[in-house]
Amino acid sequence: MAWSFEQPWFLLALLAIPLLIGWTWRRGDLGDRVTRVATALRCAMLALLALALAGLSLLQQHDELSVIYVVDASRSIAQGDGDDPAGSSGTKRARSFVAESLKAREGGDRAGVVVFGAQPEVESLVRPSSDLPSWSSTPAAGGTDIEAALRLALAAFPPDTHRRIVLLSDGLETQGSAVSQAMVARELGAPIDVVTLPSAAQGPDALVEAVVAPPEVEAFQPFDLKVQIRSPAPSRGRLLLYRDELLLGELPVELEAGLDVVTIPQKLDEAGLHRYRAALEVDGDAEPRNNQARTSIHVDGKPRVLLLEGYEGASEHLKAALEQASFEVRVGGVGDVPETLGEMAPFDVILLSDIPATELGRLQMTALGQFVTDLGKGLIMIGGDRSFGVGGYYKTPIEAVLPVSMTREAKKEMPSQGMVLAIDKSGSMGGFAGASKIALAKEAAVFVVELLTSRDELGVLGFDGSASWVLPYDRLEDKPEAIRRIGTLRAGGGTSIYNALRTAFRGIQGGSAAIKHIILISDGIAENSDLPALARDIRQASVTLTTVAIGTDSDRYTMETLARIGGGRYYETDSPEAIPQIFTRETMMASRSFIMEKEFVPEVVDPSEVMAGIDATPPLKGYVATSIKPRATLALQSPEDDPILAHWRAGLGKSLAFTSDAKGRWGSHWLSDPALFNRFWGQAVRWTAQTGSNKDLAVITSLKGGRLSIVVDSMNEEEYVSGADTQAIVIAPDGRRKQVQLQQVAPGRYRAQIQASEEGTWYVSVQQTLGDQELGRAVREVHRAWSPEFAPSHTGTPVLQELASSTGGRLDVEPAAVWTRPDTPLTTPTSVVPWLLIAMSVLWVLDIAYRRFEGFRAPTRHPAPAPIPRRPGRAARRTSQPRYTPGLGQAAPTDAAVEPPPDDPPPEGPPPPEEPERFSSRLLDAKRKRRKK
Repeated sequence: MAWSFEQPWFLLALLAIPLLIGWTWRRGDLGDRVTRVATALRCAMLALLALALAGLSLLQQHDELSVIYVVDASRSIAQGDGDDPAGSSGTKRARSFVAESLKAREGGDRAGVVVFGAQPEVESLVRPSSDLPSWSSTPAAGGTDIEAALRLALAAFPPDTHRRIVLLSDGLETQGSAVSQAMVARELGAPIDVVTLPSAAQGPDALVEAVVAPPEVEAFQPFDLKVQIRSPAPSRGRLLLYRDELLLGELPVELEAGLDVVTIPQKLDEAGLHRYRAALEVDGDAEPRNNQARTSIHVDGKPRVLLLEGYEGASEHLKAALEQASFEVRVGGVGDVPETLGEMAPFDVILLSDIPATELGRLQMTALGQFVTDLGKGLIMIGGDRSFGVGGYYKTPIEAVLPVSMTREAKKEMPSQGMVLAIDKSGSMGGFAGASKIALAKEAAVFVVELLTSRDELGVLGFDGSASWVLPYDRLEDKPEAIRRIGTLRAGGGTSIYNALRTAFRGIQGGSAAIKHIILISDGIAENSDLPALARDIRQASVTLTTVAIGTDSDRYTMETLARIGGGRYYETDSPEAIPQIFTRETMMASRSFIMEKEFVPEVVDPSEVMAGIDATPPLKGYVATSIKPRATLALQSPEDDPILAHWRAGLGKSLAFTSDAKGRWGSHWLSDPALFNRFWGQAVRWTAQTGSNKDLAVITSLKGGRLSIVVDSMNEEEYVSGADTQAIVIAPDGRRKQVQLQQVAPGRYRAQIQASEEGTWYVSVQQTLGDQELGRAVREVHRAWSPEFAPSHTGTPVLQELASSTGGRLDVEPAAVWTRPDTPLTTPTSVVPWLLIAMSVLWVLDIAYRRFEGFRAPTRHPAPAPIPRRPGRAARRTSQPRYTPGLGQAAPTDAAVEPPPDDPPPEGPPPPEEPERFSSRLLDAKRKRRKK
């Protein structure tokens, strides 16, 4: 057994032990038993403390080996169709190698698998097992990051075994630097063995590098579209050109070795954003996935507006007003809401009128928020019974960019509200891609808690085969406790809707709220019970019932029937992400305090460009109650001081909220005045569409390898602008957002580069300021049509050779050879400091207890013997006898009457010496006597 110290200098603290003993001896206390034991305990504690500070460790030897297979699953690896594992398929070869290698594993050895593409994933943890991995990991495509994969593998090794990495790859990395991790692996004693996999591109590969065009042109202005094609050898092919995914035509091309540029004249007559795609077809091309490129061109002209109306045919007046104001308007419904930021980008303003949040996905709402804040576009929400809070927009990305919040400030006493949330917690509620259905239901219940007040009543019921209260129905006086209880809801079990609904009804009947409402949510099938009769009883008790059916397996007919009989609303959704919006919408609708339907004249509050030339407005018949946000402009308000018209700048764009409608229900008086109606909405949309773009700000973007380059040239009418703060917001194809600071590299020129290897459309929004003055902003689309891993490369062998040679690994190792152990066993230190500290703590407690209780058993004290009386002398004896005086009537003493005192007993020797008393003993005796009294 061997030991080691991390900080041996702390062993000098052991010199304090003889010093302590000497000091105690000089005081003369070592003669006392208690002091001797206490001194010994303290010396032991000093020794343990010195050893702990020195970092005492036990050295142990290990001979086990851990091997992690790092497998390249990027798309650059050949995916041949042959059955030969060692043939054209690199994926099959890698899996065959791992399977064969695991057969040679010995009993105590461990194995793990890491699979990687643009990002690494752990396929199987490091464990002593020869089971084959399931190969179920799907690492992110769009690149090859060997460095990240090696970093993850090194972090996954156990500390008490030998280490070895087996890298199976073609070595064509598109991001990171694998060689940098090789140095770390060498320091950690982890050699990297390499198995070379075949690449997909085996032969001559022609590719389209880029499509170059001006980012902005005027309508009907001719311009040249230049397609850059690179070919390794002379070849023939044809070039197909698409605009907005419509084929414009094809062109035969004769390619020379090297770079060819094909120029195609173009002219655009339609305003807005247009996207071109060039595709190359060449016979015998080794890698066809890099044969296309894209670009975008913006044409100045009429602003484009997307008007989304929840009620079909209700937007004719608004559409006509906007077209009269020189806007290009496209009308759509709930199903026409764009899914991605790329589909929204061609529009300057998007209007939402009675489009409920329950019909939108979380990604759609996030994209709408980025449409405003990052692309610098405009968003308008118009009121109605499916807009704002009653549309379910509470705590959504759209609420975040609007100038009003979905809650309402209490300006007067509102009727109290009682709600029961009956949530299905059966096993099927636990499964969903992303967040589980039960997790989203809990999030929705928390939103309900936040919306209700302390005057309201709430109960949360979880049910599977039986029903139980997660939050018993009562006044909502402790919101944090209610949220904590909701968090305990767990999925598991069957489904019994009848028991749940009956329990919820009994609970809410005992409440005193003025408005009572039950929300039932389930994804299962209702049992054969008399549910309609129960729903009728609920309705007759003045309680409304809303039902939510999730998924195609739910009993939609029964749930819809229950909602119809119960006087509530019925929702069906295939996306559990809509659950929070459904709950918040129902909470606001049930309160009956957010839709205000009465005729009033809006009051002008703050000056606004939207109200320019409009001094007075006709009456409105209703609106949706909201609250104004700080910094927002409140242009119109109701007699109750609720916002009617509010707007503000959100990020790079603008948003506007009109809480009444633009239809006949609430805005009939406005429709009867076409001049005012057209002027108002024309100015509202025009203000929202103005983003402050400056053509003096030239933004150039380009992609090279896996990096995106951003260059900004800034100049005014006379000179270049230097010293400006230039920032860019870069949005990746998956919606990830990154803010980038551009550095000045020349007069008026600013530059930055970021990693951008993911395929798809990237957005770059640039904003430049000088002091408090904004100089301009611009937005560019950047298209990556193919991953950098498909770029032509000579070979990845040099990278693989460097990894093997610099770490002591081997190139193209045999499967069984990866389990070869080093000649010397691995010695690892195991710290015993925690045990030393525990022992020291025990001795410290023992020392205190020993001294406090006088060594646990103090010696018994003998009482001092009584003093021996001395025999008096003759004079004393004479004086002690009574004297006879004649004549006083006393009888004369006789010899019998006078008895001499008995002789003193002979002394039995000197008394035993008295044991010296300690001060503490006397103090204890005194305390005992006081207690007896």
